[in-house]
Amino acid sequence: MHHWVRCKNLPFSLEDIKKVTNSCLICNELKPRFVKNVGTLVKATAPFERLNLDFKGPLPSVSRNHYILTIVDEFSRFPFVIPCSDISAKTVILHLKNIFSIFGMPSFIHSDRGSSFMSHELKSFLTSQGIATSHTTPYNSAGNGQVERYNGIIWKTIQLALRSNSMKTEQWEGVIQTALHSISSLLCTATNATPHERMFSHPRRSHNGCSIPTWLTKPGPVLIKNQMRANKYEPIVQEVELIEANPDYAHVKLGDGRETTVYKTLGSKRGNYQI
Repeated sequence: MHHWVRCKNLPFSLEDIKKVTNSCLICNELKPRFVKNVGTLVKATAPFERLNLDFKGPLPSVSRNHYILTIVDEFSRFPFVIPCSDISAKTVILHLKNIFSIFGMPSFIHSDRGSSFMSHELKSFLTSQGIATSHTTPYNSAGNGQVERYNGIIWKTIQLALRSNSMKTEQWEGVIQTALHSISSLLCTATNATPHERMFSHPRRSHNGCSIPTWLTKPGPVLIKNQMRANKYEPIVQEVELIEANPDYAHVKLGDGRETTVYKTLGSKRGNYQI
């Protein structure tokens, strides 16, 4: 349209043309709207394949450590929280070496555009270890949203532990391990497993034993998934009566009156049913 107006030498500007075309009801109903999809990151497919890094601070502290280095495994959402005295590249490299010595090397590390993460020293170290890297675009905190969210979750959990023990905010290092234990044992409804279970493939034990969801602590109706259907018309999910459950198995009563044991761990192929 703009090209046609200019060829005809008509007294209309580009803004006039936009106003006319945008107000046309027929054009708005029939013409497609081209929308550019928001870019997404490649998803992790295994534990410790992709790590997300970020710093939180400065924080009030009774020691020299005024910062927290948060490292989150993208697949399992398992967090590593390390108190730091500064946010230099040397500090990041030191703590990454300690983690790599225990868990091995990840394939990919993602972070924001902080000076320590963008430094040549850190890039050279990760390249020498065969680890690919990426960074968020400027002023786009959502690009590192998983670890940004975990920063908030970790700090709220620390504050809860501090208040429960009548401690000051400056003493957060004294409860950081308790907070991490709580977060790693928390069931994620999106994955139906805790971060510890996704990371290490076994339930995390505490002084009270292994935790289970509250809806499995009392008898009542629950849904189970049929892992082995005889035909496509057999339902995938059915409602049964829960009798009792532990971290690994659940004893249920089927609709026909039979009682059976259901393996409840995510991704298990043991037995015909999964809760």
